[in-house]
Order: sequence, then C-alpha cells, then structure tokens
Amino acid sequence: MTKSKERKINSYLKFIGWMAIGGVIGGAFGFGSVYWEEGVKSGFAAAAAWIGEQSFFIMALMLMFALVLSVVCYRKGEALLRQYQKEEDDDEQDGLDKRYDFWANIGITGTTVILYLAFPLLGFGSGIEEAAKSNVFGFLATALLFVGLGVVVGFYQVAAVKQIRKKDPLKKGDAADWNFQKEWMANCDEAEQKLIYEASYKAYTATRTLLLAATVIALTLEFFGGDGLTAAVLLTMCNIISTVIYTYHAVKRKS
Repeated sequence: MTKSKERKINSYLKFIGWMAIGGVIGGAFGFGSVYWEEGVKSGFAAAAAWIGEQSFFIMALMLMFALVLSVVCYRKGEALLRQYQKEEDDDEQDGLDKRYDFWANIGITGTTVILYLAFPLLGFGSGIEEAAKSNVFGFLATALLFVGLGVVVGFYQVAAVKQIRKKDPLKKGDAADWNFQKEWMANCDEAEQKLIYEASYKAYTATRTLLLAATVIALTLEFFGGDGLTAAVLLTMCNIISTVIYTYHAVKRKS
C-alpha cells in the first residue's frame, strides 16, 4: 500500500472519528437537556432581566472606559510620534515605530470592541418590554449614552488615522470616508499589504469556525427557549473575536 493511500485512509478514519465524537457529545447533551431545560431557561431569563435593568450603568461604564482608553492611547501615540520624528538612528526609530503601532492597535481594537458590545447591550435595555414601559426615561438615557459612546469611538478613530498620517505622510485616506479602506490599502507598500492579507486570512479561517460554532450555540439556546437577542449576542462575539484575531496576527507578523 502506498503512502498516499495510507494517508487517504487515515483521513477517512479521522473524519469518521470526529463524527463519532460529535454523535456522543450530541447524544449526551440531548439526554442531559431533559434534566437541565428548566434550570437553563430560568437562568437565561434572569441574566437577561438583570442586564436589561442595569443597562444604563453598564453603558455609562463602557462610555467612561472608551473615553479613558481613547485619551490614553492618543496621548501615548503623540509622545511616541514626537520621539520618532526627532530620532535619527534607524534602529531606535524601528523600536519607536513598533511601540507606536502597539498603542494604536490597542486603542483602535479596544474602542471597536467596546462599540460592538454596546449594540446588544442597548438591545437588552429595549428588549425587556415591561422594563422599557415602566422606565422610559432610563431607556432614553441609555440610548443617549450609546450615541455618546459612538461619538467618542468615531472621533478617536478619525484622530488616530490622522495621527498615523503624520507619522507616515505617504498614507492617504480619511477614516470618515466611505471608501477609506480601499484608499488606505492603495497607499500601503507591498510588505504592508502582505501583512494585511496574511492577518486577514487568519481572521477569515477563524471566523469560519466561529460562525459554525455560533450556529450550533444559537440552535442549542433556541431549544432552551432563547429570545431574539441570542443571534445578536452571538454575532457580536464573532465580530469581536475575529477583530482581535486579526489584530493579534497583524501585530505578531510586524514584530
């Protein structure tokens, strides 16, 4: 038997093995769900109710954290940019460039994640009908905080792009423009484009697995009586994880 045939047989056996493992897990879950169903339903309902009731305070904390993160990362970037522009040694410039990229990635990724989390949180605040009717002022205040959070994140990310362009005048594009991503890519050199493509591919492959897992989780939670916010929460988590994965690989390949 040739090695290629052996590999094919091993691949088929592996596939059957994964199917068997999935069947065992699914069977165990199906059997156990008979005993867990009521407890899980009540647990989800209690968690959703608590998040809805506390949505104003959680949104306020997220707004403050986004504001602090934006200010700290922008000021850190400004300090590193001044050092970078004054430094004449190439090795020192490379070190400053990496530190600058680190803080820029922390700021942009961090604020993006916070904004992603705010969307389903607003949904929880409005999705609980009784709470929304009995506390209209609280819901409107939460919505205003959400708008404020969007303004903080948007302003910071526009300012961060302008800051990057000060460090590298060859870069073109305005973060507030519709075609920003396309214009920005067009002004990246070959090495930068390769880094972006590699990190994007890593994020893409991870997202495929994430979406499959999210589908299974959504079906499972629906079985336990999940509400309409389940899909929103899962999509938010997929967005956050894929964003973090992209940033991780982009930073890793540049370091």
